[in-house]
Amino acid sequence: DEQAPARASPLLAGRSAARDVELIPAGAGNQCDAPGATPPQTVPSDGSAAALCRRNIRAMFAFQLLAALSWGTAMGPVFDRYLYLLGTGWARGPRVYPVHGANSLVGVAESISGITSLVIAIPVGYLVDRNPDKRARLLRASTALGLVSALVGIVAVLTDEIMILTLMLVLFGAFSELSNSASEAIFADSIAAGERSALFVTKGILATVGAACGPALSAVGLWL
Repeated sequence: DEQAPARASPLLAGRSAARDVELIPAGAGNQCDAPGATPPQTVPSDGSAAALCRRNIRAMFAFQLLAALSWGTAMGPVFDRYLYLLGTGWARGPRVYPVHGANSLVGVAESISGITSLVIAIPVGYLVDRNPDKRARLLRASTALGLVSALVGIVAVLTDEIMILTLMLVLFGAFSELSNSASEAIFADSIAAGERSALFVTKGILATVGAACGPALSAVGLWL
């Protein structure tokens, strides 16, 4: 009797085809439930899909906490006060939007990132859903975008230029939308059925803790 040729593991085949991260194929469901199934992220040393999914979950927890902490520190009440001072006459350079009083600059500037996220939400959502095997690449792209927005923000604060500050807020809004969409999709694909509620609650608690500690951290920095 002839034996059917052994089929190569799809995980190993994907590794030989490209070094890049491969995610769960569209329509395949949550494969973290099945032992030995192709996991939604890079291959760990033991080749275990379950270990890989746990690593994704831990990485998401760390990202959620650090992102909320950095947002609360950099974009909290201290940043609002800085915008208010810019509106009183500290700002330099041309303004891309009308400002009538110090408070209006605070409101307009705070809206820029949100408007940017709203505008790019549909194309980003399309990319994340249309290319499930490219979500990690999108997440890496968002990391580069976040680094650029941070550097632009440092330049904006050092120069008090409204144009540079506006560019920073636009870049940060794009980073926020892209990173949240891609990471949430990977996080959801890494959770086995029946465990999502507890893990999503944990993620939400970490985000709340980070957002609450951020302003306190900035206050301590000013006090020192």
